[in-house]
Amino acid sequence: MIKKWLKKLGLFIGFLFTLFSIFLGAVLYAFYGTKPLPDRTLLSGGAVQLKDGMVSVGMIPLGNSTDLALVDCGNDPSAQKITQELKQRNLTVDAVKAILITHGHMDHIAGCNQFPNAKIFVMEAEAPLLEGKVASRAPIGKMMPKKNWGLAVSHYLHDQEEVSLGNIRVTSYLIPGHTDGSAAYLIQGTLYLGDSADATEDEKVAPA
Repeated sequence: MIKKWLKKLGLFIGFLFTLFSIFLGAVLYAFYGTKPLPDRTLLSGGAVQLKDGMVSVGMIPLGNSTDLALVDCGNDPSAQKITQELKQRNLTVDAVKAILITHGHMDHIAGCNQFPNAKIFVMEAEAPLLEGKVASRAPIGKMMPKKNWGLAVSHYLHDQEEVSLGNIRVTSYLIPGHTDGSAAYLIQGTLYLGDSADATEDEKVAPA
């Protein structure tokens, strides 16, 4: 009886080890040879790129001293990195007027609910993933259940659609691949790509 129980325990531990190995392998594959993500990089138009774990958030001024837009809202559900930056600017979460989502993976949208006054923009093709109607096809995503993230989307975008945020013009591009509704946003000379591309250590563009 004990031998039988130990055999089942061994199989279960082996199963968990296999899952962990697959997860670790996927992460190493995704980031091997890529350039480390810097923190607080200054971008065109007075924007700044904030590092939040393995992902980044773009913070873009909207033409005055208080209103801001975000490109994605990070990996941290408490959005601590973003709120710290706001505090340094003597601003609150109410300063964030818009969030442009590049795609619906958890590490890019986890902090969005911390900004209740922000209008959320996302590609219409990404709606099924955000609403939990489909699962991610990414290797890591396949290990996770479908989930409705409960985001109140203000506007669904389409390829090459332009929107005005304050006095800033944003052009959105549909670039399916990483997800069906992955988006890139061109804002004042900077193209925000989410996970649709990466940079190698020698600063060349690499596929996701």
